[in-house]
Amino acid sequence: MMSAKDEILLLFSTSNSFHRAKYGGMLNLLRQIPNDITVKVLIQAGDNLERDAIQEELRESVKQIRVQYITKPLHTNIVALVVDQSTSVATEISDDTKETLEKATGPAIYSNSEMTVSSCMSIFETLWIQSEIDKQNKVREAYFQMFKGLKLKDETYIRRWSFEQAKGK
Repeated sequence: MMSAKDEILLLFSTSNSFHRAKYGGMLNLLRQIPNDITVKVLIQAGDNLERDAIQEELRESVKQIRVQYITKPLHTNIVALVVDQSTSVATEISDDTKETLEKATGPAIYSNSEMTVSSCMSIFETLWIQSEIDKQNKVREAYFQMFKGLKLKDETYIRRWSFEQAKGK
């Protein structure tokens, strides 16, 4: 992460994996990153209280951070990191109940291969877009719930433009 020049992408497939990384010192590393580097973090988090707590912790650490939440659990438990679209590290979480990173993680893959890095980026971007869609759907549902009980009239408005009136004369 410290070699980043442009962008850092972080994926935590569970909130436990985020907390392990936090206690392992990752937020301290993020604090040292220059402000001109974009940091995007995807976290699978269960409820709104958990999301708010994570959001606050991250905002205090890195001002330029963008956080999205994955609503549905992923099929595999991983932590993935992509730096500057050139290197990636993907670590399998073999036991998500363990408290330390060393005890919870399984095999890890470091790569600077264009194909491997682009695959990690594609997964990240797909999940990022899906989380955006999920967020928009929640907003839409909230609006529908707000106006559900109201008896709104269906009205149509017509505007007569001055050039339309001139044609008719």
